[in-house]
Amino acid sequence: MPLEWEAPSGWLGRLSLAQGCRVVEVKHFLGLAARGVRDVDSAFVGDIASVVRYRCGLPPTAFRRVEVALQSMDVQWLRHAGWPRFRYCPLCLSERQTPYFDIYWRFLHFGVCLVHGCDLQLRCPGCQGQISAPSDVFKSAAGRAGCASQNHCQRCSWDLARAPAMPSRHGLPLAEDLEARLLEPQAPVPKEPSARARNRVKVPDSWPWLTER
Repeated sequence: MPLEWEAPSGWLGRLSLAQGCRVVEVKHFLGLAARGVRDVDSAFVGDIASVVRYRCGLPPTAFRRVEVALQSMDVQWLRHAGWPRFRYCPLCLSERQTPYFDIYWRFLHFGVCLVHGCDLQLRCPGCQGQISAPSDVFKSAAGRAGCASQNHCQRCSWDLARAPAMPSRHGLPLAEDLEARLLEPQAPVPKEPSARARNRVKVPDSWPWLTER
């Protein structure tokens, strides 16, 4: 199940790991590859969001905060050479039983954690690499080292939860303002996809690890 505030791109990485397959296979199953979707987060509205929920048997409320954010804000995305990049909060990663990346960690002009009021980090302290998703965790340096979770840098397996937390000069008021903007006005609960939208995605019979409803 996707978690609160979880970015779809990070969730794809977790899903592929749970199913024991590559991210590209999940993208094909969900119809994202056929549509040429390069940045899942920025495209996660309308038919794409509803088909993902339908194919994976997710409730209509899954990814609701993501859709509220995209519908209520003019989002500019953090990217490098056209590919998705993330900032992260080391305190959030250390406190979560299942570490995951928040959708707003990808917002270009926002660099403060909603929970802790600290600056979001852009690079891994271990290798200075940028953080990206989705990735084939089991094939990464972290996966080969037995660190199959998103709190580890996929390039060098460094524990991102150990990164020093930097108090933001903006503090919590800015974070609280963003949270209010994300939650108001409330977006309606997404509906099930139409038959036309469902039929756009063809599921090969050779993929029994994901069950079509």
